[in-house]
Amino acid sequence: LALLLTTKLKFHDVGGDEEIFASANGHLEVNAGTTLDMTAPTVDINASTAVTIDTDTLTVASANSTDPLVTIKNTTNDANGARLQFVKDKGAAGADGDDIGVIEFVGDDAGQAQTTFAKIVAEVSEADNTDEAGKLSFFVAESDGTNTALAAGLVLEGEHATDGEVDVTIGAGAASTTTIVGTSQFDANATFGVDDTGVDVRIFSATTNEGVLYDASEDELALLLTTKL
Repeated sequence: LALLLTTKLKFHDVGGDEEIFASANGHLEVNAGTTLDMTAPTVDINASTAVTIDTDTLTVASANSTDPLVTIKNTTNDANGARLQFVKDKGAAGADGDDIGVIEFVGDDAGQAQTTFAKIVAEVSEADNTDEAGKLSFFVAESDGTNTALAAGLVLEGEHATDGEVDVTIGAGAASTTTIVGTSQFDANATFGVDDTGVDVRIFSATTNEGVLYDASEDELALLLTTKL
């Protein structure tokens, strides 16, 4: 069957949009007015250059446990790996605070309401040309018992005009607890609290209730010992 030039192969309704035709040499179009379904155990798309999907929402769904699985695979025999890119191209000058990409983790709460429990946000910290800096924030849901909101628990922010500096903020608020398991090494100064707003510092001993305490409210450094020096 040969369809010459722009002849269209119509389905269902001659005046409808369900058709297959060649709009140009080497360009084949498959159009549907509402829905285009492809059903098969395996669907292979072999594109030597690129696959472009222009749509607002792309959903991959499965009723199987631990599925769907998305695999991005590189088979080249070299030291480089596959890439996943989030691109923000606003068609105008970038600005500080522009979000570049967001990954959200959504699940059911006990009332079966779809809730965002965590997300990762990449954004522009400094947009100045040749002096750019980025910011990456990790959010988790927290609640006061009534209202749930996302709060940044880990923030990494590159400094502009300062080579090799990345600032890290851990926790959300003074009541947050940061637990470090294992040995910690500080290769520069360590500051506790803010000038004129001190904090207590406690160093525990291997003996119960012993150690060293700096009491900020009393401006005292105390040795907590059951035996004398």
